[in-house]
Amino acid sequence: MKIKGNLVTEGSFFINDLSPISSLIFLEDFATSLGDFTTSGDAVWTRVTNDGNGDLFSARSGTISNNQLSILKLTKTTTQKTTICSFDYKVSTEENFDWLLVILDGQLVNRFSGISSWTSSKFYIDGAGSHEIKFIYFRDHADSGGTNQCWIDNVSLRYQNAALTVEGSAQIDDDLYIGKNAIVKNKLSVGGEIITNGEFHLFNTITEIRAARIRSASSANAFTLYNQTGASAGALYSTSTNNILEIFSITTPETLKLQLGNFGDVASLELRGGTAKARIGENLGSDATKMLVVNGETLIRGNVEMGAGFGPKQTGGLSTEFWKADGSKDSNTYATTSLIGSRVEEEKDFTGGETTWVLAGTPSVLFPHNLYAGTTSGGGLILLDQGVDYTLSGNTITYLSPVLPIDPDERHIIHYNNPTAPSGYTNPNGDVKLRNANVYEPINTSAYYKNGVIYDSRNLQLMVVTDLHGDSTAVQNAITMMNEFSTIDGGLNMGDNCINTWLDDFTFVDPLLSIGKPFLNVIGNHDEGLGYVVADTGSTAAAYSRFIAPYETAIGGTHAGKSYYYKDWTTYKIRMIVLYEYDDNDDLNTGDSSLYRVVKTTRVWSQAQITWLIATLNSTPTDYQVVITMHQIVQDQITWDSNNFTDINHIVPGDSSTVSDPDLIPDIVNAWINGTTLSGTYAFTGEASYKTSISVSANFTARGAGIFICYMAGHAHTDITGNVTGYTGQKQIVLTCATSDASRNKYGDLQRQVGQRSEDAINVVSFDTWNRQIKIIRIGAQITFDMRKRDFIAIDY
Repeated sequence: MKIKGNLVTEGSFFINDLSPISSLIFLEDFATSLGDFTTSGDAVWTRVTNDGNGDLFSARSGTISNNQLSILKLTKTTTQKTTICSFDYKVSTEENFDWLLVILDGQLVNRFSGISSWTSSKFYIDGAGSHEIKFIYFRDHADSGGTNQCWIDNVSLRYQNAALTVEGSAQIDDDLYIGKNAIVKNKLSVGGEIITNGEFHLFNTITEIRAARIRSASSANAFTLYNQTGASAGALYSTSTNNILEIFSITTPETLKLQLGNFGDVASLELRGGTAKARIGENLGSDATKMLVVNGETLIRGNVEMGAGFGPKQTGGLSTEFWKADGSKDSNTYATTSLIGSRVEEEKDFTGGETTWVLAGTPSVLFPHNLYAGTTSGGGLILLDQGVDYTLSGNTITYLSPVLPIDPDERHIIHYNNPTAPSGYTNPNGDVKLRNANVYEPINTSAYYKNGVIYDSRNLQLMVVTDLHGDSTAVQNAITMMNEFSTIDGGLNMGDNCINTWLDDFTFVDPLLSIGKPFLNVIGNHDEGLGYVVADTGSTAAAYSRFIAPYETAIGGTHAGKSYYYKDWTTYKIRMIVLYEYDDNDDLNTGDSSLYRVVKTTRVWSQAQITWLIATLNSTPTDYQVVITMHQIVQDQITWDSNNFTDINHIVPGDSSTVSDPDLIPDIVNAWINGTTLSGTYAFTGEASYKTSISVSANFTARGAGIFICYMAGHAHTDITGNVTGYTGQKQIVLTCATSDASRNKYGDLQRQVGQRSEDAINVVSFDTWNRQIKIIRIGAQITFDMRKRDFIAIDY
């Protein structure tokens, strides 16, 4: 049944269409050729005769090098509203770095990496007309994996025939029964249940679906929601006053967004693709103990972020809020520094010495029953006992042994989900502090400099992280340690927040920018996006809107609506200049507007930024010193130091990934250091050789000579210090990645292990302008593979 307008019923609505579910309109199995497919790129796809899925034939990507791509394209015209594109794929690539991208009409619908056997996939094409499908194999700027190839086979297009298709809105006062498939383009409101034996298609233009319960009556065909562009319009709400919302047999494809509960900006439950993620916000129904209930047990897969109204609440690492057993929120503030798990409870009617506690809600019988205590004066949460004997009846827990030591000024917490802290530490909330106890003295000492008999003059001291790559734990650990030291003036995040590309989540860094101290943000190559594909990357303007504009107030620098800016630390007379390396790479491919002309991760300076940099250096007060920070090293020609903060085995070439003249920035800084002039042009190379050269006209003679402290960078995923070769007074500092992800740390010389001190790689950097020293203290990983200690260092500049 197809309804062009709206559907309104006063009772139940039954559909049992027996027509075929789909009809085939195109199939290519590459048995004789590439058929209607065309191929382009740095190397073309070819038909192979010894590796197919079901037969011997398939299409294989071309042999490409780093920063190259191979494109297979199909253009077809459809006449129906809904078309299914199915295909088989196989990949053998560097996992999470080199990708097989699937693009429909310029929009990314899926991507695959790593090493896999033949796997089937599909996506939906909405609307009649001409559609372009691309399979693009792209390699990033470094390394390889597997055989560096991808395969495609059995590409088909089928028209989707639905039992019910509603072009407008559908309002059904009672239950909706669908025997097969359903498509709703706009809005669906059901007073009772939605029950289907087939698939339910929720397209990108959907406003909302409201129902008391949604379930699939068939175990073979699970209830499925589709929103393949990841648009935020799709929403699902409960109309029931008795249930939050029950969903039976639900699967969500990678780019679906699903909201439950709150009708406002904060979702009670939000599921996104990529890595699994559940966000629990302010309104999750009247029962505060309910989260996501599966088979009677609380189940959370992936990362959990918790907002106000559901304990614990993360408040910048300073405190945590708990629910009392009577359902009210505990008004006391506890000196905890990070989340300890997905649910905690405080005992009811505290008087001291109890062994029987009443919980808010009834946990599973198998909950891990760990006990913690914390004082309101700031003592932190201490593990009292782990796995003690108890009996559980309903929501009352009685401890049999031991008799717990309870003091009148303490609050005791029952935690009944797996703690996030490793079991080897006595304080699960303060473990990052305990395992890094050796850094307190050097951090406190480096905050000051000695001038003769004066020893209490302050240095600018910053918490510095880089290459977080989606590691929210590293962010929380940085905040925890930052809050330990009143001397830390602010922070610097040197880029690559996203796990891999522009499409990945970046908002987990927001707590760094709301802690009451300036935290400067730099855009990295992974934040900008990888490769040439427009759908997989962000433009210059979009990068500014996402990574810089929302945080300008917190940064407190001098901005001009661009991703480059500067901040004056007036107390210390230091100007910190943040550069944006991907500022002029938005040009589209002249033959294919879905691709950029220059790979998005390549450094391309704009004329405007260079002119701004010269003016910013010239306006620097004469008694100020300068730090320049960017994501990548200033250029590859660096004479590395022989010290404990230099990875002597690091392979340097390619770290700056530039098509701009590598001498451009060092030449400008050199003229500023010496108080001289500089004029000339700097040409682009490689893919950007078509661009107009950068024109430089700098005159620093009136200002006079300047003092340059250093360049600060990340990107290399290791620690190195040195000097720009051929220039005097230009120190380069490179710090390793903050994430503990093993795949990211393969480039460096530190062993990183979650749950150990080496999990962390956070830095406190102090700038001693009196003695002209850069002091670096490593919080976390300090032992290299060649057994050198990388704990702290003072580097002259």
